[in-house]
Amino acid sequence: PPPHDDAAKSLQALPPDATPLGPPRTGAPTPSRAPSVVVPAAATVVGVTDPLSLPAASSPAAHPPPPLTPPNGGLRMVPPREHPAPTGLLPGERMAAAPISALQLGGAGDGTAAGTRCAGRLFVTSFRMVWEASSTAAAAAAASPGDDPPLSWPLVSLPLYSIDRFTKYHQTARSNGRGGSEPPPPPAADPEIEVEVYPKYGALPALRVLVAAAAFGRFSAVVRESRAPGFDRLFAATHAAAQARAGERGGAFCDYPPGTSPEAEFHRQGLNNPLSNWRVTALNREYGLCATYPRLLAVPRAVTDEALSRAAAFRSGRRLPVLCWKDAFGVASICRCSQPLVGVANKRSADDEALLRAIGETNPIGDTLHILDCRPKLNAEVNQVKGKGYEHASNYAATRLTFMNIENIHAMRSSLKAFLAVLKKQAAAGETSMPELEKSGWLEHLRMVLRAALHAARLLEHDRASVVVHCSDGWDRTSQVTALAQLALDPTFRTRRGFETLVAKEWLSFGHQFAKRCGTIAPLERGAQSSEEQSSPVFLQYVDCVHQLCEQFPSAFEFNSLYLAELLHHLTSCLHGTLLGNCERQRADLPPTLPLWPALSEPRFVNQSYAPGAHTTLHIDPGAVRPWTAYYCRGAERIKMEQLPLLETRCSQLADETERLRRRLQQLASDGEAAEAAPAAPPVAPVSPRVAPRRAEPTLVPFEEDQFVAPSFDDDADAEP
Repeated sequence: PPPHDDAAKSLQALPPDATPLGPPRTGAPTPSRAPSVVVPAAATVVGVTDPLSLPAASSPAAHPPPPLTPPNGGLRMVPPREHPAPTGLLPGERMAAAPISALQLGGAGDGTAAGTRCAGRLFVTSFRMVWEASSTAAAAAAASPGDDPPLSWPLVSLPLYSIDRFTKYHQTARSNGRGGSEPPPPPAADPEIEVEVYPKYGALPALRVLVAAAAFGRFSAVVRESRAPGFDRLFAATHAAAQARAGERGGAFCDYPPGTSPEAEFHRQGLNNPLSNWRVTALNREYGLCATYPRLLAVPRAVTDEALSRAAAFRSGRRLPVLCWKDAFGVASICRCSQPLVGVANKRSADDEALLRAIGETNPIGDTLHILDCRPKLNAEVNQVKGKGYEHASNYAATRLTFMNIENIHAMRSSLKAFLAVLKKQAAAGETSMPELEKSGWLEHLRMVLRAALHAARLLEHDRASVVVHCSDGWDRTSQVTALAQLALDPTFRTRRGFETLVAKEWLSFGHQFAKRCGTIAPLERGAQSSEEQSSPVFLQYVDCVHQLCEQFPSAFEFNSLYLAELLHHLTSCLHGTLLGNCERQRADLPPTLPLWPALSEPRFVNQSYAPGAHTTLHIDPGAVRPWTAYYCRGAERIKMEQLPLLETRCSQLADETERLRRRLQQLASDGEAAEAAPAAPPVAPVSPRVAPRRAEPTLVPFEEDQFVAPSFDDDADAEP
């Protein structure tokens, strides 16, 4: 076979299904060919110095992308005589480089069994990286007997921004079985390497392949180039434009799901009542008051817009205290903000103190306004040295400050890495050790977040008190606590539409930095781009906490774990514009994109055990936290099909079948009523002179016990016509 090369002419010269790394054309993929790379337990890992672990390669300009895909939408950049791809490209998706040959190695998180191999090719498009089995391998997998074929699926697809890293293994010395070791074979002109592709927030690789080192170097460079920052090459916009040409148009920017809006949420909470102590201001309609806040803000009626502008200057990032939830049937409320700019000089702001006093006065039942600082006290004191800090009780009358001891983004990032490393180790050994998982600290961080939300919910439910929540900047830990507290207090947010409204309100509108924390797309402006130092699994941690609540209260939520896994998939897929950027202001400048929320409306995301009204308030148990292994060990899937996801999927299928049969019965009943209402047809004239013999109807005679009287018939049954 020809050498490994990305040149299109080399690929076009190959006969169908021929690949330098694959099995013969005439047979199914078999493990008969010994691997040229053996990965022992102590294999050398190379190239993990940056988030994608991409090695240095020649400039992408030296390898221009081939022409666009053929009209049939296949993933092949080869002549039509090649076999077509099992799935086509998405509307607007184009090939970014020529494919390279890659031999899939089983045992990764892609559904393949350990020790199996399959020939295929790696593709990179403007949206994703794809490994596709050759036609003979796919046919062999489909024809394999039993429930566990060598290849579980012929396609592995991973969005470009969902790739966390490439880990490369080079051949090292291995044991010869006699207490010694065998030296590696002499290096080839184009050596082969084993590559593991890891998804973000995943403990197991989504794909393991054996590829030529030089070809993969050029391939990975194209992947890195395709992840360029900025909105000018946004695939979500290209995809929406292509969908618009097909008749499905992307709408204008809106964080909220269809049928909801900030105004509707304000109305539901009773803010439109003339007697309410709150009002809605459009002071931030041009994002002049605070660049990371929404256009509409709910503030105490007693505070003027001029006082709000002065109070904003005393808060970090001008994120002044504003309302995010109020009891629709009471006066208790939740407000959010960032830390005050106190500094070592203990500065004060009369307008900021008056604003907090006005927030406390909106609740005539509670005597104390509770300020929940999500940080450990030591962290708050360190920030005070930097010119920021926390509220001092002597300056804020009728308030009580409580530190909730939730660690910062750096501790969460390190904890997740340790947690995933333990899960990977335990998955390889086929065991589960809770003490090892606890040492990573990830589960304890989940408990701390849940305890803070529980504390806030208890203050509002039992004490009828109002709370103000903040951390450092007010867009990470603050969003976690306020959103979880509302989820525990308000059953509306446990429906699918309500939960999406909650995410839009507390995370999108109030400026959680999705692009920075998740390493996705942001506009080309100063401070908007992501880096390893600024990345952190804050939103993942929130969704994990929601999953813990779904486990504790199985009938309280309308959505299931499949829904949460799909939401996390689109957190980094960048297919929709809803979760892009760092704030509402940046997303307002996006070109038209398809919204995320309609993609989460499929019936399979419905919790069939949902019982509306079964739980008014959720009494959270932080001690019941368990590792969500179905998600973290998912490999190439959205979620690992363990017992609970399988049951949820089956329940959803049965519900769909029940609904289909119900509609069928209604249709049959409607057809029957229409037939009865139709006029009777005229009698049909006989077609033969012979009249059919007439048989009399039987006469039913009642009978008593132990007595039977047969019915009598007329005797003229054989009468002539």
